[in-house]
This record gives sequence, C-alpha cells and structure tokens, in this order.
Amino acid sequence: GIHFMSSMPMREPDFPVPAQFQSGRRLQKGDALITEISGAYSGYSGQIHRTFSIGEEPTPEWRNMHDAALEAFGVLAEVIKAGAATTEAEEAAEIIHERGYSTYDDLVHGVNQYPPIFQTKTRKRHNSKEMVFRENMVIVIQPNLITHDERMGLQFGETLVVKKHGCESLNAYPRQWVTCGG
Repeated sequence: GIHFMSSMPMREPDFPVPAQFQSGRRLQKGDALITEISGAYSGYSGQIHRTFSIGEEPTPEWRNMHDAALEAFGVLAEVIKAGAATTEAEEAAEIIHERGYSTYDDLVHGVNQYPPIFQTKTRKRHNSKEMVFRENMVIVIQPNLITHDERMGLQFGETLVVKKHGCESLNAYPRQWVTCGG
C-alpha cells in the first residue's frame, strides 16, 4: 500500500498535497498532518484520506476547507449509486468550486486505481470515459480540496461500495476533524 504524508504549520501552509516521500521534519504543535494511506489483505484493498491537527484545534481556514470536503463527499456518496452515470457525479462535484476550492487529484477512482477515474468538470486533467456505476462496485471518493493558489490542501476520502440507493463506507474511522496530542 501507499502511505503519503506531509506536515506543515496550519498558519503557514505551503503545499496542497501530501508528499510521496516523507521528510525528516518533526511534527509540532499547530501543524496540519495530511495523510493518504492504503493497504491490502488477500486481494482486498482500501484507502483512507484524512487531515489532522497536532496539539490544537484547526484554524478557521482549515476547518472551512474540511467542512467543504465533507459536504462534497456526502453529495457524491448520495449521487453515486447503481445506475448513475459518472457524468452525474462530475456535475454534483461542482459544489467544490462553488465553495471556492479546487482539486488536484482524481476525485473518484475504482479500487486499485481501476475505472471509473474522473475529476470535476471544471478541473479535468484528462478525458474520462463515461461509465455507469453498478451495484457492489468498490470505489474511492476523495474530494481532496486545494486553494486556487495551491498553497494549501487537505486529504479527505475513503473506500466505499456502490449500492442501489447510494454508497456504503467500508471504513469505520470518523469523518469529523481529529486533533491529535496536546
């Protein structure tokens, strides 16, 4: 699996996505810790994306971004259901841009980076093939938001299974912001 992580002072953010290779920087009170972790067992894999604060509550800027990511995640998990097209999910994802943010990564992908793979309509980096979601497909929804100046971003997402009336999470980790340590 992968384990991408980065940290930075919440009050002085300077990059939008987690590093694929960790630095030697030590976590400090007031940091944001941005994570993307995946693992697999006996052919089954999953991912979780979360951002944490260290030793203190998130700043309003981080809290607002997290709330927008949580909202986008919820909208997508409702819209994506058996029989829905990827174009419907792309349209619903425009809520990200309406809230004043953008994305860098793929917004949704199948488990192990299998299709469907797409971004928002506004921020397409490649043409995505329209597909229809089928019941029991396993996907990752990851509205990993960034600011337009790309100085700040967070990771938020998880592995879900597509059902008739929406998506069901395969994770038990909380979706609210978590503050670690003191």
